[in-house]
Amino acid sequence: LDAAQTTITDLSYRGSVIGMSAPLAGGGAKVKPGYIPGNPGGPLGSSAACWGVSLTQGPVVSSDNGTTFTLATGANGAFPLPLTADFLSVLAYSNDVYEVLTGTNGNGLWKTWDGGDTWHRMTRGLGATSGVVPELHEAPNGDILMGIVGVTDGGVYLSADGGVHWMVINEGFDPNELSVQDLVNDTASDGTMSYWAGKLVDGIWTRSIEIFPAP
Repeated sequence: LDAAQTTITDLSYRGSVIGMSAPLAGGGAKVKPGYIPGNPGGPLGSSAACWGVSLTQGPVVSSDNGTTFTLATGANGAFPLPLTADFLSVLAYSNDVYEVLTGTNGNGLWKTWDGGDTWHRMTRGLGATSGVVPELHEAPNGDILMGIVGVTDGGVYLSADGGVHWMVINEGFDPNELSVQDLVNDTASDGTMSYWAGKLVDGIWTRSIEIFPAP
């Protein structure tokens, strides 16, 4: 990496969340991309668990637990990342060793299914958002939550299929202040999951969802 230009804005370690001691259980159905794959023979990118994101250089990956990092912005030139955008967040998804998501400052959400060899923009359910994505968070059940900054076009979005489709869960927020900067979750002994959202202007908010076992 170019040390003179490297500002690491986020870190993610597959199977855990930086700053939390409890491992993630993962789960959820594996979803394959609906495009012509960049490499039909299989993933060419990294299966390492430790990922970061550089503000101006994009996603980086470490195969030695953070001692050294290399860029993972798309070796396949047909599916590269847009390096004109600043990068704010990264998530090494626990569903598969090659799946990673990264959020940008105004250019939306991107995902790789092959460890950074190719990248694809995720847009389903996100058309009305600002595209400023400072937070990606995986819940213990494999759901992914995304925090988006935007006065009226931000908020909290939820994906149950690894980031392909998204639904907004902004109920209770002031509709004129939807800038969400951070997300965490907590699961009570009765199975109720609480999501906590840190907003730029009006503090910390919470929402609880009861989880029912499959029949």
